[in-house]
Amino acid sequence: MANIENSQNMNDPHSSRHFQSWSGKEMCGVALIIFAGITFGLLWMDRNTGLPFNMPSSWYKSKMIFFFMALFALPTSYLLMRKPPGAYDTSEAPEVALPNFRTFRFYTRNGCPLCDEALEIVKRYENVLPEIEVYDVDRDAELVERFNTCVPVVEIDGKIRFRGNVNEVLFRRLIEASARNSQPASGQVVPLQLPSSSRGS
Repeated sequence: MANIENSQNMNDPHSSRHFQSWSGKEMCGVALIIFAGITFGLLWMDRNTGLPFNMPSSWYKSKMIFFFMALFALPTSYLLMRKPPGAYDTSEAPEVALPNFRTFRFYTRNGCPLCDEALEIVKRYENVLPEIEVYDVDRDAELVERFNTCVPVVEIDGKIRFRGNVNEVLFRRLIEASARNSQPASGQVVPLQLPSSSRGS
């Protein structure tokens, strides 16, 4: 089983893409880090436990030079490997699965405390909703006849979802259910981030 997984990783073009995309400057930066690590390790061993092998005579004559070379290599490697802002590849960044609502209409009227409360709840989720279209039913005789005292009313994609009030727990479940049904094609999904419910979940 392990062999199968290893072979799949070797054949996966994404597994080696990171190394293949390194530039010459980045490779030099990595080499400098390795040089600094080995040099500091040898200096520490030479000072504390002694080296288990003989080094060239230049090592014993110029330890301080090697020390400063390794010290200088670290910031140099950082400068070589640093990328400017915006240079990182985000083509494979995970996507957020958002609700696939197309239209969102909220029907209200003046002097309606329940409408104000419901609209406040809805607006807390506007970052994952399409544009919230607010309609005052008192300005349209047809809407008055249709809804009268049933406001607030929430209509999503032409379907009435809430009438008379907006239950935040049910509203959250509706959003989450729609998000689960709209997974990005890439399959890489960041969980939907919703605000904390003011009434608990």
